[in-house]
Amino acid sequence: MPLKRLSAFRQRLGANPSGKGDFIRNVLTITTGTMISQALTLAAMPVLSRMYSPAAFGLLAIFMVLGNTASQFSCMGYQGSVVLPKRDKSAFTLWAACLGIGFIVSTITLIAVLFSAPAIATLLGNPELAEWLWLVPVTMFIWAGFEATSYWCTRQKMFTEISRGVVTTRGSTIAFQLGFGLAQNTSAAGLINGYVLGPLTGLIILLQQGLKNIPNHYWAGLRLNTAYLLLRRYKHFLGYGLLSNFTAAALRSLPVLVLGFFFDPAIVGLFSMANRLVTAPFQLVTNSLFRVFFERANRAKKDGNLAALTARLYERLIMLLTTPLALLGIAAPDLVVILLGERWQGTSIYLQWLSGWLLFVSAISPLDRLFLIEERQIELAAINVLLFGAGLGSLVAGGIMDDATLAVAMFCVSTTLVRIGQGLRVMKIAGAKTRTIFDAPIRELLYTAPLVAAMLGTRYITDNTLIVLFAFVILNGVFVLSRAKSIIKSS
Repeated sequence: MPLKRLSAFRQRLGANPSGKGDFIRNVLTITTGTMISQALTLAAMPVLSRMYSPAAFGLLAIFMVLGNTASQFSCMGYQGSVVLPKRDKSAFTLWAACLGIGFIVSTITLIAVLFSAPAIATLLGNPELAEWLWLVPVTMFIWAGFEATSYWCTRQKMFTEISRGVVTTRGSTIAFQLGFGLAQNTSAAGLINGYVLGPLTGLIILLQQGLKNIPNHYWAGLRLNTAYLLLRRYKHFLGYGLLSNFTAAALRSLPVLVLGFFFDPAIVGLFSMANRLVTAPFQLVTNSLFRVFFERANRAKKDGNLAALTARLYERLIMLLTTPLALLGIAAPDLVVILLGERWQGTSIYLQWLSGWLLFVSAISPLDRLFLIEERQIELAAINVLLFGAGLGSLVAGGIMDDATLAVAMFCVSTTLVRIGQGLRVMKIAGAKTRTIFDAPIRELLYTAPLVAAMLGTRYITDNTLIVLFAFVILNGVFVLSRAKSIIKSS
């Protein structure tokens, strides 16, 4: 019966000439890639966690946050502007401008890093990072190319190509990290090199797929003065848009950087593994929604359907995420031992806190695109600055008290409260009912209560990790079979 429902649903999407349902179809297209990526990640994690130590993963986490945060400057915030022009030729010029900006910014960063790498690494409390910091500007340029090309593909509705790029990136990263590990390079170098080479491979594939049908006169028509005029037209992306992107990236980096300052790399490694396990599957889906919602909301605004689209997306995300995250939080101690091994047991407490925090992050963050569509970058920047301040204060307070768990717990609680406020503002901008922010999770918590009770009961009556794993899988299966129809019906 579930297979028949899925088949009927796919036929309905493919046969609908009006385009109704194209939003969920496009999301499913990208999400297919993310699901494959996560399957690869989960399959490799038991091997990688036994090849590399928590300290090695801790150094990788610090390098990643440096690269991710610095990369926000690689396009100077202009990558999102590629979706907006009326003419494809103008959008292509913005794409080329993003790559040009990325090259200039990355080159300047490389020169700075070559002269100051030891000082930067020492300031971060991890001098051993100095030998790899030159790869940060390389990561910046790769990110510039991938982001700009992804937005070009979003504009062209080339969601299959984006999905392929995501799969290639993740699969290549894992392959390189496993390869370095098998070659006995089990220090942080193996993880970091794989982290850089994987996205480079993904970028090459995305460029090949996304740009294969570009008309020759688009290339011939690239002009510096035209690019300059377009960059001036969308200058709001440079100011508050760049500030917003940077503070959002800095917020994601905060826990690793602050924990790395107050505690040793092993603690950072335990937290980063928890963060990787719980956020990667859900945030890759969220990133997929960023792309599709941006393109769809831009049309919905003109059609007068923005309020309905925004509320429906939020409700579906709450419905989709609440039960899996609740079950994950309960089963975390047993799942960590099975998946990663005994030496990673400390990961479970962080995994439990992050499971609750991720619900509102994943349900509200895709709606941020409304601020760009409405050209309200200043509001989004203010919200991200507030999130950054709340997160930084919480983590520093926990660090001063020498309690990493308390630091993570306060970070999760404080930033969740700000996220709820952000959701209320988004609903108001879209013209939707603000009470939707509270009504949807309350309804879903009531629905998921029996499944949560069953998971709690299983953990209470047995210490057998395999039984807990079996219950976790079965209860998630029950959720999927019982909830899939509701999610699909309203999409």
